[in-house]
Amino acid sequence: MPKNIDILPIMKRPDKLSGKIKTDEQLFQAYRSGSQTAFEELFARHKGPLYTYCLRMIGEKDRAGDAFQETFFRAIKYKDSFDARQQFSSWLFAIARNVCRRILTGDNMFADFDDAAAEESNSVEEPQLDYTEKKTIAEALLQLPPALREAMLLFEYDGFTYEEIAGITNVGLSLVKVRIHRARKMLRAILQPVFREERRKKQ
Repeated sequence: MPKNIDILPIMKRPDKLSGKIKTDEQLFQAYRSGSQTAFEELFARHKGPLYTYCLRMIGEKDRAGDAFQETFFRAIKYKDSFDARQQFSSWLFAIARNVCRRILTGDNMFADFDDAAAEESNSVEEPQLDYTEKKTIAEALLQLPPALREAMLLFEYDGFTYEEIAGITNVGLSLVKVRIHRARKMLRAILQPVFREERRKKQ
């Protein structure tokens, strides 16, 4: 993750949070009221998952770092547009998604798929993976169409629900399920031959 990213807003004086503010939404409300400490806590909570999401979406460290910084800049710039009834993480990732999308667009890579009924897949417990296997999966993710990749990342890696992903990506719930199902199917098709060959070599 990029180091020494100076994106925290400059405040007139240091401040302390009053009471025990725990939720993201409470922290962001405190930041909007002038608390730098609240923003620093939010930044610390979300910098890892957010940068990882940007990196997996874009696939290049430099541009992922740009997207990461731009996301927080926009969160600061448009802080007054945040609805306290929203989930902060969904709002933040929606900003990140739009930033990544802008970076990736240019040849209609985010074209929508048909809004068909999704066939539910059984979750498979992920085995312990070594560095090479993790790298292989990361490369396979980059082969997915961005619309499928973002849905897969938000669901499998960032833990958002179907409903939350629908809000982040601004598409229907059934389309979210279609995209995740198709992403899983494509990943299996990409990875099975690779892992089969790796297992053969180890025998």
